[in-house]
Amino acid sequence: MKFQAITPACVVLLFSMSVQAQTVRRVPANYPTIQGAIAASVHGDTVLVSPGTYYEHLNMADKRITLRSTDGPAVTIVDASQFWPVLRITGSTSRQTVVEGFTLTHGYSETDAGGIEIVNAQPIIRNNTIVDNASAHRGAGISMRSSSALIVGNRIVNNQVYEYGQTYEPGGGGGVFVAGDPCTKAPFPSPTCGAEIRDNLIEGNSAQELVTGGGIKLYGSGPVNVVGNVIRNNASNYCGGGIVVSGRIAGLRIENNLIVGNIVSLGEQGGGICAVTEARPESFPLAIVNNTIIANSAPAGSGMNIVFSNASLRIVNNLIVAIPSSTGIECIEYGPHPSPGVVTNNNVLASGASAYAGQCAGSEGVDGNRSDAPTFVGPGSYRLAPGSAGIDAGSNAAATETLDLARVPRVVDGNADGIAQIDIGAYESGVTIFIGNFETFY
Repeated sequence: MKFQAITPACVVLLFSMSVQAQTVRRVPANYPTIQGAIAASVHGDTVLVSPGTYYEHLNMADKRITLRSTDGPAVTIVDASQFWPVLRITGSTSRQTVVEGFTLTHGYSETDAGGIEIVNAQPIIRNNTIVDNASAHRGAGISMRSSSALIVGNRIVNNQVYEYGQTYEPGGGGGVFVAGDPCTKAPFPSPTCGAEIRDNLIEGNSAQELVTGGGIKLYGSGPVNVVGNVIRNNASNYCGGGIVVSGRIAGLRIENNLIVGNIVSLGEQGGGICAVTEARPESFPLAIVNNTIIANSAPAGSGMNIVFSNASLRIVNNLIVAIPSSTGIECIEYGPHPSPGVVTNNNVLASGASAYAGQCAGSEGVDGNRSDAPTFVGPGSYRLAPGSAGIDAGSNAAATETLDLARVPRVVDGNADGIAQIDIGAYESGVTIFIGNFETFY
């Protein structure tokens, strides 16, 4: 076998190709528009955007590039003027597409997201503010179809989805909508396959008219992790003020979230979480673990309404405080399974109604489930105070996260009995200080 020597000309060519693949394209210094810089980019480039308001709608297609602001979302705004989605990403096959540091606002779509529409793509959407967008169908803030996107550290606020009789596909998800399975060609289960919604503030979004899921809607999706989010003050006319899960799901984990103050307004159930679902045979179990679910409004199932047809569902280590006269967790059988699977180590409190209702009515006092009033460390905090019910009362085996919602390590020995046992809810016992009415942890 012969090997051909690399000539100096080849070295120069390879070097120039490497440099080209890592070009920084600046807006507006080099390009007057963000879309112009995107169009000129190749895989590996960075589009760096200076502060300003840019009246554009952006299409990144399948480019594996980084789109980043220099000074953050407060001063770098992309405004679609209510004519188009603000940003569309399609066909990116890895998490090498990154969007970071923008306010994305005033987008609109008849079918998918007004804010960010992601189709068959796996981008990282990080540290953005996605605000005041609208959709006539699904996912006003962010919509994902057949996507393994990572949605992390964003503020997804005041987005609105509504539907006037469009029934060809399920709609909803005022903040975020996820559908479709990106993992059909991947070895199952795959640790890199499936969407992640992690460490976001999802607040003040709504699903109006005939659709469901004020904060998040997951419909017939591949594996999804919803972890470490604050989901508050969202609204839906029907099921799921905070989160709705429906269709056949190929694995789901809802863990370490604070779900508070969400509303279902038209007599339906599931103020915090509404799940009408079953697991596909090849999937991971469906798990709702270590969430704090408080003061969500619904006539029944203030915390959760679970309509189940698969015994793989696990509801473990959750702290639920219902509004007055509403049940805490309502379980309804649908299909062949007489129970929702595993319901253990939850603390569910209700006044004027049953804490555990429906098929879950026999859970109180069994398998570590309780109905004991929690106490919190101070105003504005949902961390359990020393001596509170729920400290060291969870199941270590159910949790997968090593940090709680406030990035405090878990599991610790919270009651000083020499045994480290996880706390019930999204927060672990730790050091707490207050700045104003907000808690900060270290």
